[in-house]
Amino acid sequence: MKKLIQLSSLLALTLAMLSIGCGKNNPAAPEPTVEPTPTFSISSKPVILNDGNAGIQFFAQPDMDVILVRVEIKDPLGNSFTFNAGSATVVKGEVMALQDTNLAYFRVSGKWTFKFVGNKATGSKASFDVTATLNVSA
Repeated sequence: MKKLIQLSSLLALTLAMLSIGCGKNNPAAPEPTVEPTPTFSISSKPVILNDGNAGIQFFAQPDMDVILVRVEIKDPLGNSFTFNAGSATVVKGEVMALQDTNLAYFRVSGKWTFKFVGNKATGSKASFDVTATLNVSA
């Protein structure tokens, strides 16, 4: 009789565990897709400013289609400039000037930092905030 009670208890416990384990399975939420952010290749061109001082112009080339809102530029001395890109659409591989026509920056040797702010032009149109650097020598 004792064995029958133990066997009944074991059977009831097994059935309870199976019923819990066989409940409705909620499907796992899909993993969010991680989209790559754009990268920008930076180039520069030395120029002479109107006052005869050494100047420099900068150009950027994205690796995907973007809508560029602004570029925050910091020179090696810590001075900051904001180039208003005016929400310009820049196509992958297209070179875009980072200053208005006929303007330039004072050429300062060292690491320049460029923070690009905008949105992808295709797909999810996700916003981005990407930083790139360029070393400038005298």
